[in-house]
Amino acid sequence: MNLLGLIEPDLDLEKALTNLDIEQVAGFYIPAEKAFYVVEKGEQTALDQIVIAHEYTHALQDQHFGLAKLSDRSLDADRRRAFDALVEGDATLAMSLYAGKYIPVIDLFQSIYTASGVKKEALSDSPAFLQEMYLFPYEQGLKFVHALYESGGWAAVNTAYATPPQSTEQILHPERYRQKDEPQIVSLPDLAAGLGGGWRKMESDVLGELGLRLALAKHVGPAAAMQAAEGWGGDRYVLLQQGTDGPYALVMRTSWDDRNEADEFWTLYQTCMAHRVGYIEEVSELVGEVRSHWWLTENSCVLAKREGSTITIVVAKNKETVNQILKALASP
Repeated sequence: MNLLGLIEPDLDLEKALTNLDIEQVAGFYIPAEKAFYVVEKGEQTALDQIVIAHEYTHALQDQHFGLAKLSDRSLDADRRRAFDALVEGDATLAMSLYAGKYIPVIDLFQSIYTASGVKKEALSDSPAFLQEMYLFPYEQGLKFVHALYESGGWAAVNTAYATPPQSTEQILHPERYRQKDEPQIVSLPDLAAGLGGGWRKMESDVLGELGLRLALAKHVGPAAAMQAAEGWGGDRYVLLQQGTDGPYALVMRTSWDDRNEADEFWTLYQTCMAHRVGYIEEVSELVGEVRSHWWLTENSCVLAKREGSTITIVVAKNKETVNQILKALASP
């Protein structure tokens, strides 16, 4: 997130996420314990009953369909996030329908009023990227599940557990879930081995349409980012570190549905970098089609390189390291 410019380098990420949970969580279900917990602050209220309905739904989901995918590390992060959106969207819809049917109107209004007065400093003070990632499974998950419910009732929602959404793209665009628009599998070579010199792979995963959308939105705004990210086909990133306390490098390869969609992302990413403070573009190609762009600061270098509908982004401490990574990428 630092390398992509999504959070400030001095942000204590663990503390920020912990504060979000302390402030926002009213209840939670633990699959390993087959139990759920509700945070009570006095006598039980209508809001507590609504939270119980939400968590009880999680218990029923686990009983009938299993929630192991939420912690299945064999799945990439984007697939887990999509499954989480199904789970939370389902529970949020059930909770809402329960409240509308069983909670008296006056109590329901009181609960809404109480909830609106809850402190939200941790949420509002968090970087936009964290806010959106935190709220995604509830807000977008609800929209996704509601679309299923509208098309086929609870049977359609239940069926989704047998054939769960495969990407945040399918959550953001329910029609693509119905059309079985599967994410493209994008691969990267063993860059740590190719680089040598003590480099090691720290993490390799998928950012997804949601992640790319939010990464762009940080610098160019949500509307343009949404349009540019809609053509996402697939991606894979790897985070590298030289030694145990050396510099980091990020390599991300993205694949797009077609050349026009790649054009949109290619153009907007250049605008994105133009808005990142301190970066100056180094122009290396003056004629013909520009297939690579370089941006430099005193202690960072960013390269965006295009090949057809594939765009690769490399972030490292300097141009020399980026060139070394390019050689490793080109190795068979």
